[in-house]
Amino acid sequence: MTNSQNNTPIAVGIDDGYAFTKIALPDGRLCAIPSRACIGQSSVTWINQAVQRVFEYETGDTTYSVGMVDGAPTRFEGYPVSGLNRVIVQHALQDLGLSGPTIHAVSGLPVNSFYRNHGELRREAIQKKPDSLKQSVHVRSDALPVGISFHEVIP
Repeated sequence: MTNSQNNTPIAVGIDDGYAFTKIALPDGRLCAIPSRACIGQSSVTWINQAVQRVFEYETGDTTYSVGMVDGAPTRFEGYPVSGLNRVIVQHALQDLGLSGPTIHAVSGLPVNSFYRNHGELRREAIQKKPDSLKQSVHVRSDALPVGISFHEVIP
């Protein structure tokens, strides 16, 4: 979502956890969705689109189904920089009605992924997170994807 008067990207807080993905907007809107997705197209057909519960996204030449699906495990070391994570974050942004804009995001990493044992930053691991979330995600519906033009990572 951008400011409609000056096209300035809006700041978005992202907590993309293993169990739930939470989004916070400056206007106070919040969203929390289960971090649930699987690789592949959904085998569910919805008769009434108003109650659609499974949504499809594509990133890195892979299709994912997000929503009311038997989700793939998210508790693995590479989850914060995975395609699975990207589509779940995109889905949470779409759930808030952010279709099409460019945003500035802040998200986190688990502390042990952010710091080494002696407090030194894991710079390479930290940089992988914004590099991953900035990759394009195609929404397989009429909605436009949300683009991330700036992304800061915190512990």
